[in-house]
Order: sequence, then C-alpha cells, then structure tokens
Amino acid sequence: MVARTRSAGEKLLWLTVLTAVGMLASATAATVYAAGDTQRRHGKRVDFMRRLLLEPSRNVATIRTLADSLVSPLGVLPPIDSATLSRIVALISAPSDSAIWLAHAPADTTRAHALAVFRRWTRSEPLSAFWGVRAGFPGLAESRSIPMSRLQPLKRLWKANEAEADSALLVGDTETALQRARENIAGARHLIEQPSPVDAMVGRVMLTDGVKLLARTALQADQPVLHSAAQRLLSLTRSLQPVPRNLWNMNRGEALEGRLLDLARDRTLHPATRFVAIELMVAGACASTREVLFGPSAARHQALNTMIDATRDIPRLVELRSSFHRTLDKLDHAPETFMGGTSQPRPTHESMSATLLRLVVPTRVQARIDACYWTGA
Repeated sequence: MVARTRSAGEKLLWLTVLTAVGMLASATAATVYAAGDTQRRHGKRVDFMRRLLLEPSRNVATIRTLADSLVSPLGVLPPIDSATLSRIVALISAPSDSAIWLAHAPADTTRAHALAVFRRWTRSEPLSAFWGVRAGFPGLAESRSIPMSRLQPLKRLWKANEAEADSALLVGDTETALQRARENIAGARHLIEQPSPVDAMVGRVMLTDGVKLLARTALQADQPVLHSAAQRLLSLTRSLQPVPRNLWNMNRGEALEGRLLDLARDRTLHPATRFVAIELMVAGACASTREVLFGPSAARHQALNTMIDATRDIPRLVELRSSFHRTLDKLDHAPETFMGGTSQPRPTHESMSATLLRLVVPTRVQARIDACYWTGA
C-alpha cells in the first residue's frame, strides 16, 4: 500500500511538473507568435525597395542651379540678419515648442508687418538645414519630437505676395510682378532642400507656385527666354520627390538594412530621402521578432550611428544622434509610454485571438507590439 501511495504521489508530482512545463512552453510560443505579428504585417507588403525609383530624388541640384539663375536679378542676397530670422521663426514656430526654436518675441501677424518680414527672409541667401532651431536641439526628448514648422502662416504670406504680383499685372506693372515672383522662388530655396520631409514638400509647392507666377509674368512682359526657363524649372520641380513615394511603404527587415545605409551614404539623393532612411532604420526594430521580444539590439544602435556618420554633409543632422538613440531606448525600456501618457490603448478592431494572447504575453512585449501598431512601424 505504501509503495502504491508513493507511486501515485510521484505520478501526481510529475503530472504537475509536465503541466507547468506545457503551460510555460505554450505561453512562450504564444509570446513569440504575438511578437512576430509586426513582422508578418511587413511581410504582406510589396518589397518596394527592389523597384524604388530614386531619380526623382536626385534632381534637386539641377533645380537649385536653375532657381539661382532666375532670382539673380534680385542682386546679391546677403546672409539673413538675426532680427529677420527671429521674426520669421516667430511666425512659423508652435508655442508648445518654444524652448527648442531660436529666441523670438511674440509674432506680429498684421499683414503689412508679416509681409515685410517675409520679403526680407526671401531676399537672403539660402539657409542651412534646421535653420529655425537652437543649436543642439535643447529639450528634444526623442527623434519623434523634432519640431515641425507651422507652414500655413508661411503659405498665406507667399500667396499674399503672389496676389500683389497679380494686382500689378492687372495694371501692366510687370517689373513689380517679376520681383514678387522671384521673391517667392528665393524663399522656396530655404525649404526645398531641408531634411524634414514636410518642409521639403512645402518648399516644392512654394517653388511650383512661384515659378508658375514667373512664367505667366514673363509672357505678359514679352520675355520668351525667361518664360522658357521658368517652364523648365516648373517641369523639374513637379518631378521632384524629396522622399520617393514608395520608400515609406517598403518591406523593412534585416536584409534591407544594408540598403538603408546605402541611401544614407548617397550624397546625390535629396537630404529628406537620407533622413527618412535613418527614421526607417529606427522603425525597423518593429519588423524584427527578436527586437520586439527583447528590445532594439546593439546592432541596430550601431547601424544608426553608421548612418548618422554617413550624413555628416547634411548640416546639423549629427546633433540628432542622441535623440534617435533615445527613441530606441524608449521602445526598449518604456514601450508602454511610447505613445505618450502612462499606458497605450489597445489597437482598434482587435481580433479575438489577439485579445486572448494578451493573457499570456508579458506586459513589456505586449507594450512594444502595441507601440509598433500605433506608430505604423
């Protein structure tokens, strides 16, 4: 009887151990499966990198040369003075980001004052990358917090300048209209080569509007050579893609990280294309099951350093090195706050299986999965 009892107890003990091991194995498998969901989402995308069209990102140098020639009648454009720079920053900076922008007083938005500031801004030599931001990007928590210009006020100003040109044309004053068109083209040069994709795209729109104004003014002024040059610049500007359309949607993964480094090294590409390549390297952590499980790898941090070193020709981009690393660190150590606040909402329309997986997936891994979902990475 004692032997049978001991045998039964041993069997119960082994059954308990095996059950626990089975549950642990199941939970581990479920965690790995859940972490791989981001990679599966990327796997469903078309591998755009194989047919990524980079030529539209490369014609910015030609655009710069032709734009320079068209604004040359404005004379030698001086470096911008600090007062004008401060006033234009006041017009385009968001109050919430005031600590990171160059020092500025509250903006004077009256039409006459703002338009005078705008014209002085346009009549200065082209500004370098991140021209409105303080050195070192003080107070920047991570790369996703890089301040964006409020470009609607700027658009209202170039449209107001364009309206004055059109008014001048109505009375046959082509000289004033030509000056206003050239001012808009000169102002667009401050934006169109910026590493920020938004700034570059707004610069493209501004340049397109300015060149169209110059072309119709040249027709009225009976200057066919100027009209032809404006039409050529218009064609080049329309074909420009600061960031190739399908670059954002490429299938990210380890096999393509080398290609991202190639993009960062290619100095013939638009600065915004190279900047986005760095952002995609950061986002690539979400396409790696291992990094969703354990956090961004040391190899990814090193790849990020290599890409930033490769873009040292872009002024001030190296100042953002630590902010990109902080983004990866946040995904590693505090993914639950990645979208702000102390927790993240569940993805909308979550499947029943995904909801059940939450019961066994470790909290930090699940937070990374949710962060990758909400950022679209």
